[in-house]
Amino acid sequence: KILTVSNPLKDILEKRLSGKEVLVIENGYDEEIHERISQESSFPKFSILYSGAIWDKNHRRPHNFFKAIELGISNGNFNETDLEINFLGTEPDILLDIIRTLSINNLIHVLPKTGYIKSLEFQHKSCILLHLSHERQKGIFTSKLFDYLGSRRPILSVPGDHNCVDELLNKTNAGVSADSPEEILHQLTLWYNEWKHTGNVKFQGIESEIRC
Repeated sequence: KILTVSNPLKDILEKRLSGKEVLVIENGYDEEIHERISQESSFPKFSILYSGAIWDKNHRRPHNFFKAIELGISNGNFNETDLEINFLGTEPDILLDIIRTLSINNLIHVLPKTGYIKSLEFQHKSCILLHLSHERQKGIFTSKLFDYLGSRRPILSVPGDHNCVDELLNKTNAGVSADSPEEILHQLTLWYNEWKHTGNVKFQGIESEIRC
């Protein structure tokens, strides 16, 4: 028997390994660990966190996300001093190569790798969690996405994968997928305005779907 984490990957393996039984067990998260981490009720900054590696800037591309932030500032959707964008444990050379020419590079902080529990604490303390989908491959269900669910913070997935990630976010109502800078900006503006009025962005996830 062969195990994989999503149905699209199961289909690929069944075609390549004819006659082999392929089973799907999705990634998950440890509810008890997340319950031990305090949940913030107010955020001093409209903070956005990407947690983890990018590896290849042509495979997971934050470019449209950055364009949306630049567009939002230039159009007056956001007050620049309200924003904080953190990349936790991301390879500095890859990210700095992308952001060096951006007008918002002063808002982007590249934080060093940290332990697992500490990374979850960063997630709980962030307004929005950024997920970068694989553009060229279907069925990529990372464990990070499930820890994002456990953190109970709104998720922005860029771009939409039109596959299992989009389906998971729709089923759980835990976040939104967006492709173009304009689509990303629209969603961020909705969340930013909510934060501006309440100090928080309410997590709208469906608990019965998240825990199943």
